[in-house]
Amino acid sequence: MSMPQAAAAGPRPSTPRSLLGGHKMKSVERKIRGLFALGLAAGLALAAGPARAQQVQVQAMQVVPGDTTQVVLTLDRVAAGSAVSSFTMSDPDRVIVDIADASLADAVTTIEGAGDLVDRVEAESFDDGQGLITRVRIYLKQGAEHRVVTEGGVVRIELTPGSGNVDPMADALAGGALPQADSGAGSSDVANFTVPGQYTQAPDSAGGVPSGPCLSGSGCSEDQLPPGPRVRSLDFNQLADVSRIIIGTHATKNYTASQPSDNLIVVDLPGAYVPKSLQRVIDTSQFYSPVRSVRAYPTRSGARVAINLRTNTQYTVHEAGDNQIFVDVAVPASMQQQAEAGQLGGDVAPAGPADQGLKSAYASEVYIGAGGATAAPQSAFNQGVGIGDPSSVLGMSTGFMVDQSAGTGMTYTGRKISLDFVNADIHSIFRLISSVSRLNIVAGDDVKGLVTVRMEDVPWDQAFAAILQAKGLGSQRYGNIVRVAPLETLKAEQQARLEAKRATEELKDLNMMVIPLNYADANEVKIQMQTMVSPKGSVDVDERTNQIVVRETDDRLAQIRELVRQLDLSTPQVLIEARVVEASSNFSRSLGIQWGGSFDASAATGYSTGLLFPNSIRANGGVDSVQGGEVFFTESAASTDTLLVDLGASSATSAINLNLGSIPGLLDLDARLSAAETDGFAKVISAPRITTVDNEEARISQGQRIPYLSTSAGGTQVQFIVAALELNVTPHVTSDGKIFLDVEVTNNRADFSVTVQGQPAIQIKEAQTEVLVPDGDTTVIGGVFSTEEAESYSRTPGLAKIPLLGYLFRNSSKSMTRNELLVFLTPHIVTQAEELD
Repeated sequence: MSMPQAAAAGPRPSTPRSLLGGHKMKSVERKIRGLFALGLAAGLALAAGPARAQQVQVQAMQVVPGDTTQVVLTLDRVAAGSAVSSFTMSDPDRVIVDIADASLADAVTTIEGAGDLVDRVEAESFDDGQGLITRVRIYLKQGAEHRVVTEGGVVRIELTPGSGNVDPMADALAGGALPQADSGAGSSDVANFTVPGQYTQAPDSAGGVPSGPCLSGSGCSEDQLPPGPRVRSLDFNQLADVSRIIIGTHATKNYTASQPSDNLIVVDLPGAYVPKSLQRVIDTSQFYSPVRSVRAYPTRSGARVAINLRTNTQYTVHEAGDNQIFVDVAVPASMQQQAEAGQLGGDVAPAGPADQGLKSAYASEVYIGAGGATAAPQSAFNQGVGIGDPSSVLGMSTGFMVDQSAGTGMTYTGRKISLDFVNADIHSIFRLISSVSRLNIVAGDDVKGLVTVRMEDVPWDQAFAAILQAKGLGSQRYGNIVRVAPLETLKAEQQARLEAKRATEELKDLNMMVIPLNYADANEVKIQMQTMVSPKGSVDVDERTNQIVVRETDDRLAQIRELVRQLDLSTPQVLIEARVVEASSNFSRSLGIQWGGSFDASAATGYSTGLLFPNSIRANGGVDSVQGGEVFFTESAASTDTLLVDLGASSATSAINLNLGSIPGLLDLDARLSAAETDGFAKVISAPRITTVDNEEARISQGQRIPYLSTSAGGTQVQFIVAALELNVTPHVTSDGKIFLDVEVTNNRADFSVTVQGQPAIQIKEAQTEVLVPDGDTTVIGGVFSTEEAESYSRTPGLAKIPLLGYLFRNSSKSMTRNELLVFLTPHIVTQAEELD
């Protein structure tokens, strides 16, 4: 399949034109608001050859007026190997000069013009993905012819008054060559085409459509090209196993081929001339090919063809006769499989928002086409890929009406154009869109009619879809060829293909295949196959050997076998490492006081009552009267029951005693202040590990079983209560390498402080959750947290309520206990190598 050729420079054949209704056209005012580049496209930097290493810089710009106005660009060094190209555009009139592999000094951006021709000069630099390009725009006050001269480190653009404009719409309606799009990166220009009034295409004297000028190919007349060595044609042909670039030459004696980088092949032809019609980019990105684009351009030493690659691959260069050079780039096996899947991708279907979801398929998904060929879903369903892929349809259904802001996924990425036609022939519109889109458009005799359209700044593919729908047309795309036909024709062809396919399927013989399974269950896989088997086919299962027996045609057998290969995979195993940490802390504090005393009114103390009865009065608290002295709060003292006030701190660790007494021993009063404080911390760590298969529960338990007696009509039995730390985990390995965990943690402990008929109560702590954890990462499950705080007071009735003094008849204690359970889980996907270790 050859790529379309641009028209060669030369005189344009004259063509009679007439108005509708037979009136002779007196004048057709044609205004071209934007012309596409004739000599340079976006890939100026594709030829990243040896000159790429010597990048130049534009350091100054100057306008020199005179009979021939000059715009002088000063470079920092000789522009060896840098391609300098130019083209003109209108509305406003301007000359655009591109210098490949060139940067721009910061101070050089805009200068004012001088003289009667130049209004101003603007410069910018941008990276088109293959290298740096400096673009200089020279805005003119009137139309002018230009010539670019490169001398050492100076690029001079010579301007002379005259019309530098071209009329692309006249060529389009007359069958001539169309302008080609300026696809240079960073360009914001929009192509505009305007034809006021009614207009139609007139036949030539022979009654046919006039033909355009000769293409720069093998069929061109030799006298239209300059003498000497030259590049005569440049074509691309996609074969089954190679992508072939065909370079047509004339009088070329030698050439050299090299690969300066992994993604670039360069063919140099010393002393050869490249016509402007061939100085363009051939976009091959729509093919299943390692070649991204092909570009021919002149160099200081001759001509160069740069082949930009998607990926590094092998290539060969050889001559075919005396005037052709073949560059064969090997197509990788993966691209060949994708091409086969694209060719068998099915019949045409209207393109709409629903189709866009397949383009965002996950990397792990696999498309299984007819014959069992596999490919990535993006390549199998992507719009306009592969030779013979009819799955891309433009202009059908309501595609062009889709609101791109409505989240439908439908987008238009074509270059924006403006169209203004009244009763223009639809074939002329297709010729214009073919030039803008760089696609070959083929329309049959059943495609006809006139189109009135006015669009501004609309992507060409959206404009194309709108025009097709307005005329009840649809399109099919095969590589870089778009076929336009009525929707009824396309639907009839689609139905005919389906019927032919069914008829062919019915005539095919059935074959038998035995498919052994390693990991999957045959009965489960059989369920998946039921929808893939034709009415005359069958699927049986041999459970003893875990094999499937299939009777089907070869195409369906290939699909079924590929499905089994995708499903019969080993179940991933997951190693779960757990760290169970149970921490507890407690704190208690107690403050108290004890009072004791004695009163002895008797003759011994000299304070008897003087009565016969009672002659003496004695009252004792915690003090015992012992001959030779008084003992208070000693180890030999009596029980604390004799204390007047017993509110001492429990398990006191600190105390102080006070003793107040009279000399004769009539009254003794004693006090004891006591205090106690305790602080404790405990931590229990368990580190279990377990391995389980995907989607199967793993269980780890550690604890005790407490026996108890159960009495029933059948007698007394011993039963058990489980008080244990238990971890239940069910892992699931996702397709992107993460692990989904369904976790349940239980920590039950026996509480012997609370019993029922001698059996302890069970303290229950549980946590259940679902988490998504990357392979090898750790997640923490907490939340089983408890805090107990208590304060208690003991006091002497009445006396404890006296302000301030009441503290001497009061005991206070405070306690706090905290418990926390943390579970750390670290899952690992066990690989086959780890399993062997």
